[in-house]
Amino acid sequence: MNSKQPVQYLDNAYQRACSCPSVSIDPDVMSGLDIIAENRERCKAVLAVIVTLMLKKIISPNQDVRKHQAGMQNGFSARGLDSSTVTPFLRSKDFPYMVSGAGALTRSLEQAVPYDENYTGHIRPQRVKNAFLSCVDAIQTKNLNANDALVYLFARLIEYRDLDKNIKLNRPIHMSIKDMVSKINEHFEKCGGEGSELPVLAIYAVYRQLAVELQRYKDCVLLDLQAHTAADSRSGFLGDIQVNGADEQPFEIVEIKHNIKLSPDLVNDCYNKFKSTPVKTYYLLSTNETLKNPEAISERILHIQKNHGCQMIVNGLQTSLKYYLRLLANPNDFLHQYVDLIEDRGSYNVKTQWQNLWK
Repeated sequence: MNSKQPVQYLDNAYQRACSCPSVSIDPDVMSGLDIIAENRERCKAVLAVIVTLMLKKIISPNQDVRKHQAGMQNGFSARGLDSSTVTPFLRSKDFPYMVSGAGALTRSLEQAVPYDENYTGHIRPQRVKNAFLSCVDAIQTKNLNANDALVYLFARLIEYRDLDKNIKLNRPIHMSIKDMVSKINEHFEKCGGEGSELPVLAIYAVYRQLAVELQRYKDCVLLDLQAHTAADSRSGFLGDIQVNGADEQPFEIVEIKHNIKLSPDLVNDCYNKFKSTPVKTYYLLSTNETLKNPEAISERILHIQKNHGCQMIVNGLQTSLKYYLRLLANPNDFLHQYVDLIEDRGSYNVKTQWQNLWK
């Protein structure tokens, strides 16, 4: 075992990637690492695990890094090394990272079988799975220099990070409410799976304005957004967006779904979150404007109001957004708030898709 702390190896590779990123590794491995880097936002778990396996091979050259769980014969805990060292390092360098703390915890990567060609985990997309397993095989069976591979991967991540930071996003002005909502919705769709947080950002953007302009929210506090992947039970939030009253108790909550039909079961799930808390208003919104069994939803809403006192509103997100915007003194301020949030929280793809809307 080497005497250095694990994070020192990561830092050394990072410094090499910054100053002299040229390395000599197999072109097929480069191609695989390129695919992982390109999909860094949607496949954060794969990124965390491949860095963890390369780090382990550097620290312990004789370790079979395909055996990623301590319970496997001659295995090791990739989860432990990821949680203690890799994910904190990725976060410190502003690379994509797992909020949950370890990529090996995800369903697609936690299968108790080695990371070989027969690995059964459902890593998606398939090209990322192929790239991941090919790189692991090269590290373990083809004498790939894990340190050089790590330098190459970090160099690619640095390129993407710097591109991401240098994008200056368009901030259109003088748009109608109808056109703004249409563009926002188009942005959701263009971003695919990465767009799941965007409806939350859109509603949060309008709440930033509402909280300042409307008397209803006087003395209230709009809480900061939590990480999109954080569970409400861990964050203490009752939904995606939370406004607390002057008494610091939840006043108004918004739960937002993307491409999911609103149903009585979703209403029940939300109620279970706040039924022991005196919330005044609770919004359940979805980008899918279709209501599944609207009569049952209405009955459930009436039951909640009668037994709890909370006014629960179930609606399509676009419809609600248009209503909110009509309440603002200058609706175009909302669009600037949305762009601010994209600049702060959006991936490179999310930002470029926004730019593409205006070409």
